[in-house]
This record gives sequence, C-alpha cells and structure tokens, in this order.
Amino acid sequence: IKERNKTVHIYKGAYDILTEKIGLISSQEYISNNLKLMQEGYRVIAIGVDYQIIGLLAFYDPPRPQIEETIEIAKSAHVKTVMITGDHKETAFKIASQIGITKDKNSVISKEELDEINDEDLVKEVEKYDVYARVSPIDKVRIVNAWQKKGAIVAMTGDGVNDAPALKKA
Repeated sequence: IKERNKTVHIYKGAYDILTEKIGLISSQEYISNNLKLMQEGYRVIAIGVDYQIIGLLAFYDPPRPQIEETIEIAKSAHVKTVMITGDHKETAFKIASQIGITKDKNSVISKEELDEINDEDLVKEVEKYDVYARVSPIDKVRIVNAWQKKGAIVAMTGDGVNDAPALKKA
C-alpha cells in the first residue's frame, strides 16, 4: 500500500511462515500466544506490517458432531482413519485427539519431517503416522501412493481443489 509516498507492507498468513520464511519480527508474547492457541485447536493467522507481527487472528472450526462416532465405526470395521491437513502440527494434533484419531503426538508428522523421508522409506513408515500436518497437494499424493504400495485400499475425502490430485490417485 502506498501512503503519502511511503510504501507500507502488509502481510497475513501462517505465523511460522511469516516469521521463519519471510523474516517478520515477533515478540515473545506473540510466540507464546500463537503456540497456546494452536495447542487449543485454533487456526491462527498472523498479521504483519512492515516486517513486524502486530496481531494474531484465531478462529475455531469445530469438527462435525458425528465425526467421533464415524471414526469409532470405522475402527470397529478395521478401517484406519488418517488425517491429512494443511493445519499446523499443533492444531492438527489437538483436533485429531478430540475426534479419536490419535492421542500420541509421535504419530503426527509435519511437512518438513515428511520431506526428509524418501518415497521408498515412506512406504515402510507410512503406518506409523495418523496425522500429516501442513502438507501440500503433492504430499497428499505421496501419502496415498505409499499406502497403496503397502497394499492398502485407500479412500479419501476432501473439500478443496488442493485435494483433487490425491482424490484422483485414491
């Protein structure tokens, strides 16, 4: 935005992306509040102006009421439910633990951790994870492919255009 011959940079996005990848500066208060909100299951958007974080916007998107029962029915039929999401690892774990997917933080993997695993090793390790966090559309296809190479029959749901490649692969 140009204001009186001065350029003002305004940013919005995931806190970790704005601070780690773009280099916006933040205070300890924002760092701890962001983590606390994510651990409570909130989705958090950071707001920055001229390379400084100036606020956090948190919103809660509660799971559908019937999802817990649906996951329990799937478990009783020996169907493994896996959550693949663009949410931060902390937010994803909180939601997954609320709906009965996992209670184990070690079964949650982030995009960065997933990127360190080659496709061959992913096939070997894919069963260890119940939640994949901050993943891209390509990661979703990799995960579906790894399950299929394990011999699993894979079904997937998704509500965004970023889900289309993995939906087609499944």
